[in-house]
Amino acid sequence: METTWAFDGKRYRMYRFADDINTEMKKLNRSDNWHSGVAWLIDIAWMALCAWLCLAVSWWFYPLAVLVIGARQRGLSTILHDCAHGSGAANRRLQMLIGTVLTAYPIFQQHYAYKLSHVFTHHPALGNPERDPDLRFFIQQKAYEVASPRAYVRRIVLMPLFGTQTWAYLKYLVTNRYRMHKGRETQSSSGTRTLRRHKRVLDRLGFWAFWLVVAGVCWWQGWLPGLLLFWVVPYLTSFQLLGWYIELSEHTPLVRDSNVDLYMTRNRKSRDWEKFLTGIHNDNYHLEHHLDPRTPFWNLGKARKARLADPGYVAVDAVLGGLFTRGPQGQPSAMSAIVSSMTEPREQSRAVTPGKDLPAGRVRRHARGRRTAPGADRAGEHADLPDRRL
Repeated sequence: METTWAFDGKRYRMYRFADDINTEMKKLNRSDNWHSGVAWLIDIAWMALCAWLCLAVSWWFYPLAVLVIGARQRGLSTILHDCAHGSGAANRRLQMLIGTVLTAYPIFQQHYAYKLSHVFTHHPALGNPERDPDLRFFIQQKAYEVASPRAYVRRIVLMPLFGTQTWAYLKYLVTNRYRMHKGRETQSSSGTRTLRRHKRVLDRLGFWAFWLVVAGVCWWQGWLPGLLLFWVVPYLTSFQLLGWYIELSEHTPLVRDSNVDLYMTRNRKSRDWEKFLTGIHNDNYHLEHHLDPRTPFWNLGKARKARLADPGYVAVDAVLGGLFTRGPQGQPSAMSAIVSSMTEPREQSRAVTPGKDLPAGRVRRHARGRRTAPGADRAGEHADLPDRRL
């Protein structure tokens, strides 16, 4: 079945919030010079604790250590992410230090490659199946290919637990977060004007200098086995695994069904162990980030609370659950919502008749110009929501 996209050749539309909410957002968009550093120290402390448990207590802790270290490496990527957006620290030099030596280089990424791929391409091209690199990856991995529930769950949800998507996701990271293709630069020429060539060269040199120093010190001190066991193995396993599910949940299949930013991304209401592993540094508030990328990660929860004054946002928020777990009020998980939207039509997906299933007049215009009842949209989470645009 051929996929029909809401993308209409133009940039997505921005949902309009009230002036008082926008005023509150301006306050929350102020960065500082300590939150990112403290977050980095917390990540390092958790990794050190995991290594200590294995070395000093028992190697039976190693599988747990691999999982937690990989999750905390993902935490480093969240800090890098904010630095790439310019919200990681108020001081630009400190932000560059954090966004390169402390976060990007340790997880085998380059700051400017990340900035080009994510800030200058993914964000402005969100929902564009030809230009959005994140969306293109999941299209290539058949996440947008409709299938039977059993086949889709096996291919997209279950088998990746056994590493079937690890190599593909790693290749995607190398392509988009380490390498910087000339073709991609041409596509994003408006953004690459700010990326001076000498900065990109310094970034590449800094990356290799960092790893030469790390590898040299570890070889000199006899720590190479530790580097492999407590850094490389978690990166190649749990970091890739968690990244697949987290990034799958962020936009799938919402960008297929709408070109209004409020309906193109989801938060995850993860709790307990799920939040500990997949919501580090508020990584679960992805909708807040796309509504305003200037908001630093430590204020994303406050941003959500402020936007709850908007009824359209409340309607979106009310249907969101966790990544694999249900939400606080029993909302379906993100994985469940994705499977429901990407599997072959079932009886509950039938078109809704206005006047019978819905109050008369509650028919809105789809992004591509079709008139459909709200309940007939394919994105079950956002099916019955107001469509207020610029």
